[in-house]
Amino acid sequence: MNSSKSFLEQTLAIDFGNSRMKILCGKDLKAIRYNKNYLENFKKYFYQKVQKPVRILYSSVNERNSNEVINFLISQPDVYIYNIKDLISKQRKVNINNYFWVGTDRILGLISAAEEFGAPVLTVDFGTAVTINCIDENRNFLGGVIFPGIELQLKSLHENTFFLKNVQLKKEPSEKVIEINTEMAISSGIINSVWGGVAYIIDTIKREVFAGQSIPVIFTGGGFEYIRPKFEQWEYEKKYFRKNLVLEGILVLARSIKQYLIGFESK
Repeated sequence: MNSSKSFLEQTLAIDFGNSRMKILCGKDLKAIRYNKNYLENFKKYFYQKVQKPVRILYSSVNERNSNEVINFLISQPDVYIYNIKDLISKQRKVNINNYFWVGTDRILGLISAAEEFGAPVLTVDFGTAVTINCIDENRNFLGGVIFPGIELQLKSLHENTFFLKNVQLKKEPSEKVIEINTEMAISSGIINSVWGGVAYIIDTIKREVFAGQSIPVIFTGGGFEYIRPKFEQWEYEKKYFRKNLVLEGILVLARSIKQYLIGFESK
Protein backbone atom coordinates (compact mmCIF):
# COMPACT_ATOMS: atom_id res chain seq x y z
CA MET A 1 0.00 0.00 0.00
CA ASN A 2 1.86 3.08 -1.24
CA SER A 3 0.91 6.74 -1.19
CA SER A 4 2.57 9.86 -2.52
CA LYS A 5 1.67 11.71 0.66
CA SER A 6 4.09 12.25 3.53
CA PHE A 7 3.90 10.59 6.93
CA LEU A 8 2.28 13.57 8.67
CA GLU A 9 -0.19 14.12 5.84
CA GLN A 10 -1.61 10.68 6.57
CA THR A 11 -1.50 10.86 10.35
CA LEU A 12 -4.37 12.41 12.28
CA ALA A 13 -4.13 13.34 15.97
CA ILE A 14 -7.11 13.46 18.35
CA ASP A 15 -7.07 14.69 21.94
CA PHE A 16 -10.20 13.75 23.90
CA GLY A 17 -10.38 16.20 26.79
CA ASN A 18 -12.94 16.47 29.55
CA SER A 19 -15.20 18.99 27.83
CA ARG A 20 -14.29 18.72 24.15
CA MET A 21 -12.24 16.85 21.59
CA LYS A 22 -9.57 18.48 19.45
CA ILE A 23 -8.44 17.17 16.09
CA LEU A 24 -5.33 18.04 14.11
CA CYS A 25 -5.50 16.93 10.48
CA GLY A 26 -2.53 18.31 8.58
CA LYS A 27 -2.70 22.01 9.40
CA ASP A 28 -6.44 21.93 10.01
CA LEU A 29 -7.45 22.22 13.69
CA LYS A 30 -10.97 21.39 14.80
CA ALA A 31 -12.52 21.50 18.27
CA ILE A 32 -15.83 19.75 18.97
CA ARG A 33 -17.60 20.25 22.29
CA TYR A 34 -19.37 17.29 23.83
CA ASN A 35 -23.12 17.66 23.45
CA LYS A 36 -25.94 15.53 22.10
CA ASN A 37 -24.74 16.11 18.53
CA TYR A 38 -20.99 15.76 19.01
CA LEU A 39 -20.71 12.32 17.36
CA GLU A 40 -22.64 13.49 14.29
CA ASN A 41 -20.49 16.62 14.18
CA PHE A 42 -17.37 14.46 14.21
CA LYS A 43 -18.71 12.20 11.46
CA LYS A 44 -19.44 15.24 9.30
CA TYR A 45 -15.90 16.53 9.86
CA PHE A 46 -14.40 13.11 9.17
CA TYR A 47 -16.19 12.64 5.84
CA GLN A 48 -15.33 16.17 4.70
CA LYS A 49 -11.70 16.45 5.81
CA VAL A 50 -10.06 13.06 6.25
CA GLN A 51 -8.48 11.36 3.26
CA LYS A 52 -7.79 7.65 3.49
CA PRO A 53 -5.78 5.61 4.12
CA VAL A 54 -5.02 7.31 7.41
CA ARG A 55 -3.45 6.56 10.78
CA ILE A 56 -5.31 7.99 13.76
CA LEU A 57 -3.49 8.36 17.06
CA TYR A 58 -5.55 9.48 20.02
CA SER A 59 -5.16 10.41 23.66
CA SER A 60 -8.16 10.37 25.99
CA VAL A 61 -9.07 11.42 29.50
CA ASN A 62 -12.75 10.89 28.66
CA GLU A 63 -13.40 7.24 27.82
CA ARG A 64 -17.17 7.50 27.52
CA ASN A 65 -17.06 10.05 24.72
CA SER A 66 -13.91 8.75 23.07
CA ASN A 67 -15.27 5.19 22.90
CA GLU A 68 -18.23 6.33 20.79
CA VAL A 69 -15.92 8.04 18.31
CA ILE A 70 -13.46 5.14 18.22
CA ASN A 71 -16.27 2.63 17.62
CA PHE A 72 -17.32 4.69 14.61
CA LEU A 73 -13.74 4.86 13.31
CA ILE A 74 -13.29 1.10 13.68
CA SER A 75 -16.15 0.63 11.22
CA GLN A 76 -14.38 2.70 8.56
CA PRO A 77 -12.18 1.05 5.90
CA ASP A 78 -8.52 2.07 5.56
CA VAL A 79 -8.48 3.69 9.00
CA TYR A 80 -5.77 2.48 11.40
CA ILE A 81 -6.33 3.47 15.02
CA TYR A 82 -3.76 3.69 17.81
CA ASN A 83 -4.34 4.50 21.46
CA ILE A 84 -1.44 6.56 22.79
CA LYS A 85 -1.61 4.50 26.00
CA ASP A 86 -0.41 1.50 24.01
CA LEU A 87 2.45 3.42 22.40
CA ILE A 88 3.71 5.81 25.05
CA SER A 89 6.16 3.35 26.60
CA LYS A 90 7.90 2.92 23.23
CA GLN A 91 8.94 6.57 22.99
CA ARG A 92 12.33 7.87 24.17
CA LYS A 93 11.62 11.60 24.14
CA VAL A 94 10.77 11.76 27.87
CA ASN A 95 11.99 9.29 30.48
CA ILE A 96 9.30 8.02 32.84
CA ASN A 97 9.62 5.13 35.27
CA ASN A 98 5.93 4.29 35.60
CA TYR A 99 3.57 5.33 32.80
CA PHE A 100 0.57 3.91 34.64
CA TRP A 101 0.50 6.79 37.13
CA VAL A 102 0.85 9.67 34.65
CA GLY A 103 -1.84 10.94 32.27
CA THR A 104 -0.81 10.69 28.64
CA ASP A 105 -1.79 14.32 28.02
CA ARG A 106 0.84 15.43 30.54
CA ILE A 107 3.53 13.36 28.82
CA LEU A 108 2.52 14.50 25.34
CA GLY A 109 2.74 18.16 26.34
CA LEU A 110 6.28 17.61 27.60
CA ILE A 111 7.27 15.66 24.48
CA SER A 112 6.13 18.53 22.28
CA ALA A 113 7.75 21.20 24.47
CA ALA A 114 11.07 19.34 24.67
CA GLU A 115 11.10 18.82 20.91
CA GLU A 116 10.93 22.58 20.31
CA PHE A 117 12.67 24.05 23.36
CA GLY A 118 14.92 21.26 24.61
CA ALA A 119 15.33 20.31 28.26
CA PRO A 120 14.83 21.22 31.02
CA VAL A 121 11.36 22.54 30.32
CA LEU A 122 8.12 23.16 32.21
CA THR A 123 4.57 23.03 30.82
CA VAL A 124 1.34 24.59 32.09
CA ASP A 125 -1.91 23.27 30.62
CA PHE A 126 -5.08 25.26 31.38
CA GLY A 127 -7.71 22.58 30.83
CA THR A 128 -10.58 21.44 33.02
CA ALA A 129 -7.76 20.92 35.48
CA VAL A 130 -4.57 22.96 35.47
CA THR A 131 -1.58 20.66 35.14
CA ILE A 132 2.01 21.81 35.63
CA ASN A 133 4.76 19.36 34.67
CA CYS A 134 8.52 19.41 34.18
CA ILE A 135 11.52 17.41 33.01
CA ASP A 136 15.18 17.91 33.88
CA GLU A 137 18.13 18.42 31.53
CA ASN A 138 18.29 14.66 30.90
CA ARG A 139 14.58 14.57 30.00
CA ASN A 140 13.68 12.70 33.17
CA PHE A 141 10.08 13.32 34.21
CA LEU A 142 10.14 14.98 37.63
CA GLY A 143 6.40 15.14 38.23
CA GLY A 144 4.02 18.02 38.52
CA VAL A 145 1.03 19.67 40.15
CA ILE A 146 -2.70 19.37 39.35
CA PHE A 147 -5.53 21.56 40.61
CA PRO A 148 -9.04 22.63 39.45
CA GLY A 149 -9.10 24.84 36.38
CA ILE A 150 -10.98 28.05 35.73
CA GLU A 151 -14.18 26.62 34.27
CA LEU A 152 -14.28 23.83 36.86
CA GLN A 153 -14.10 26.38 39.67
CA LEU A 154 -16.96 28.34 38.10
CA LYS A 155 -18.97 25.13 37.66
CA SER A 156 -18.47 24.35 41.34
CA LEU A 157 -20.02 27.72 42.26
CA HIS A 158 -22.92 27.10 39.87
CA GLU A 159 -23.66 23.69 41.33
CA ASN A 160 -23.10 24.39 45.01
CA THR A 161 -24.58 27.86 45.55
CA PHE A 162 -28.14 29.09 45.17
CA PHE A 163 -27.70 32.67 43.94
CA LEU A 164 -24.70 32.20 41.64
CA LYS A 165 -26.11 29.77 39.09
CA ASN A 166 -26.22 32.24 36.18
CA VAL A 167 -22.90 33.98 36.74
CA GLN A 168 -20.69 34.14 33.64
CA LEU A 169 -16.93 34.44 33.79
CA LYS A 170 -15.47 37.58 32.23
CA LYS A 171 -12.48 36.92 30.00
CA GLU A 172 -11.33 40.50 30.43
CA PRO A 173 -12.00 41.57 34.03
CA SER A 174 -10.84 44.98 35.15
CA GLU A 175 -7.29 45.52 36.32
CA LYS A 176 -8.54 45.84 39.89
CA VAL A 177 -8.47 42.83 42.19
CA ILE A 178 -11.30 44.04 44.42
CA GLU A 179 -14.70 44.27 42.71
CA ILE A 180 -18.17 45.31 43.92
CA ASN A 181 -20.30 43.63 41.25
CA THR A 182 -20.74 39.91 42.08
CA GLU A 183 -19.99 38.67 38.56
CA MET A 184 -16.81 40.74 38.33
CA ALA A 185 -15.77 39.72 41.84
CA ILE A 186 -16.08 36.04 40.91
CA SER A 187 -14.13 36.56 37.68
CA SER A 188 -11.41 38.38 39.59
CA GLY A 189 -11.31 35.74 42.32
CA ILE A 190 -11.07 32.74 40.01
CA ILE A 191 -8.65 34.22 37.47
CA ASN A 192 -6.35 35.78 40.06
CA SER A 193 -6.34 32.68 42.25
CA VAL A 194 -5.50 30.40 39.30
CA TRP A 195 -2.79 32.72 38.02
CA GLY A 196 -1.45 33.28 41.53
CA GLY A 197 -1.25 29.53 42.06
CA VAL A 198 0.48 28.97 38.73
CA ALA A 199 3.01 31.76 39.31
CA TYR A 200 3.77 30.52 42.84
CA ILE A 201 4.24 26.91 41.70
CA ILE A 202 6.49 27.90 38.80
CA ASP A 203 8.61 30.05 41.10
CA THR A 204 8.84 27.26 43.68
CA ILE A 205 9.81 24.62 41.10
CA LYS A 206 12.49 26.91 39.67
CA ARG A 207 13.89 27.53 43.14
CA GLU A 208 13.65 24.02 44.61
CA VAL A 209 14.36 21.91 41.52
CA PHE A 210 16.41 24.06 39.16
CA ALA A 211 18.34 26.20 41.67
CA GLY A 212 16.80 29.40 40.35
CA GLN A 213 17.75 28.65 36.75
CA SER A 214 15.61 30.34 34.11
CA ILE A 215 13.94 27.57 32.10
CA PRO A 216 11.38 27.68 29.27
CA VAL A 217 7.77 27.66 30.49
CA ILE A 218 5.24 26.61 27.85
CA PHE A 219 1.56 27.49 28.30
CA THR A 220 -1.31 25.77 26.53
CA GLY A 221 -4.97 24.78 26.96
CA GLY A 222 -8.41 26.20 26.30
CA GLY A 223 -8.48 28.16 29.56
CA PHE A 224 -5.41 30.17 28.58
CA GLU A 225 -7.52 32.97 27.08
CA TYR A 226 -8.74 33.86 30.57
CA ILE A 227 -5.13 34.09 31.73
CA ARG A 228 -3.61 35.78 28.67
CA PRO A 229 -3.54 39.33 30.17
CA LYS A 230 -1.68 38.00 33.23
CA PHE A 231 0.69 36.06 30.99
CA GLU A 232 1.46 39.15 28.92
CA GLN A 233 2.16 41.22 32.04
CA TRP A 234 4.39 38.53 33.57
CA GLU A 235 8.01 39.64 33.39
CA TYR A 236 9.70 36.38 32.46
CA GLU A 237 11.94 36.10 29.42
CA LYS A 238 11.31 32.43 28.61
CA LYS A 239 7.52 32.28 28.49
CA TYR A 240 5.77 30.83 25.45
CA PHE A 241 2.26 29.90 24.37
CA ARG A 242 1.56 26.94 22.10
CA LYS A 243 -2.09 26.38 21.26
CA ASN A 244 -1.83 22.73 20.22
CA LEU A 245 0.85 21.39 22.54
CA VAL A 246 -0.75 18.00 23.23
CA LEU A 247 -1.79 17.41 19.60
CA GLU A 248 1.69 18.34 18.40
CA GLY A 249 3.05 15.95 21.02
CA ILE A 250 1.05 13.14 19.45
CA LEU A 251 2.64 13.86 16.07
CA VAL A 252 6.15 14.12 17.53
CA LEU A 253 5.62 10.78 19.23
CA ALA A 254 4.22 9.26 16.02
CA ARG A 255 7.30 10.30 14.03
CA SER A 256 9.62 8.90 16.70
CA ILE A 257 7.99 5.44 16.69
CA LYS A 258 7.14 5.10 13.00
CA GLN A 259 8.42 1.53 13.00
CA TYR A 260 5.49 0.48 15.20
CA LEU A 261 2.85 2.05 12.93
CA ILE A 262 1.47 0.82 9.65
CA GLY A 263 3.15 2.53 6.71
CA PHE A 264 1.66 3.42 3.36
CA GLU A 265 3.85 6.31 2.19
CA SER A 266 6.21 6.12 -0.73
CA LYS A 267 8.62 8.50 1.02
